[in-house]
Amino acid sequence: MNKSLIFVSLASCLFGASQTMILGLIPFISKALNLPLAIVVSIYGLSILVYLIFTLCWGKFIPKFGIKKSLLAGTGGLALSNAALLFSIYSTQAGGVLFIASRLIHAIGASSIIPLSQGLRAQIHGREAGGLLSHSLWLSVGRFSGLFLGLIFYTNITTLLLITILCSMILNLCICFWSVSVEQIKAQQPETSNAISLIYFQPLLFMSVIAYFNTSLSKTVSYFEKVVVLQTKALYLGLLVIAFFILLFQIILKKTTLYRVAVINFIAYLSLVGSAYFFHRIEDLDALILFIILISFAAALIPLDYSVKIFSQQRKGEALISGKISFYQTLGNALGGMLAGVALNFDHMSSNLILLFAFMLLCGHIYLVINKKKKVFV
Repeated sequence: MNKSLIFVSLASCLFGASQTMILGLIPFISKALNLPLAIVVSIYGLSILVYLIFTLCWGKFIPKFGIKKSLLAGTGGLALSNAALLFSIYSTQAGGVLFIASRLIHAIGASSIIPLSQGLRAQIHGREAGGLLSHSLWLSVGRFSGLFLGLIFYTNITTLLLITILCSMILNLCICFWSVSVEQIKAQQPETSNAISLIYFQPLLFMSVIAYFNTSLSKTVSYFEKVVVLQTKALYLGLLVIAFFILLFQIILKKTTLYRVAVINFIAYLSLVGSAYFFHRIEDLDALILFIILISFAAALIPLDYSVKIFSQQRKGEALISGKISFYQTLGNALGGMLAGVALNFDHMSSNLILLFAFMLLCGHIYLVINKKKKVFV
């Protein structure tokens, strides 16, 4: 692995860790800032919209700035955003403002990491799915690590955030002293029209379903557990189990190259439909375990599958394509979060809509497989 990939992989790992830590901290932040949970979730959701804009921007900036500067922006954004979050918890007057600032800094700076990682690996590995799976693996390792640390330090949030800040700063300093590599993301235009490609609805729909699950989980926990510290613990534990199975499935896929088997990919999409069906029907441990297995297998394989489809159809302009993938993933993230908010009052409607999204994703996969030699636009 060359030096560029090492730093990009570590940055992806840190990004994943920071991402999952924040999810578990939502109830704690709500209490620390003395804000209703709905307000905190809304601020979190609005920051996703800012992130949405900057993922597209970074798709254009990365070829101009280069790998090193883009990584510095990403890791610096992680460090500063977590520092602002830490100060917000202890600020009696400006807590809300600092929390908003932390989310904005994260959206502006850290949004460079995912497009950079996907773009660099796609450029190096071409159509080979193994490269994109490596990106997903590093991200999953980070998410698992973040949840694991969260479960250990859920009673000491300061230590948890300081660990994240310190790791981000160390990586940022290492990148500062890194001699600039000759390898850069090529500034090519993608081989596509300006129309919205039908294939980009895959990441949009997938992330809508995943974000709905994640956000609904944080709200569901608050119903049956009133103690905020225990809410945080329950969130971290639930997400940790899912992250563990995702990582496990990805390692198996990496070792066995089963991700190349069409039937396995189809089962992954079918698993997502099953998880959407079972999510609001979890009444016992068996149903919960089944849901975790289904969603973990789907989450391990589907992002890899649609990324390979997109890069294989649009081979040039890796950074721009990565930015577009991140854009639609983030848009789905925001949409899923909003649907989870709607679920507070219209639970049945939202659950049916998420099931419809999962089914549409399955149908889209079948359609794209049948028409895999065509470039499909709407």
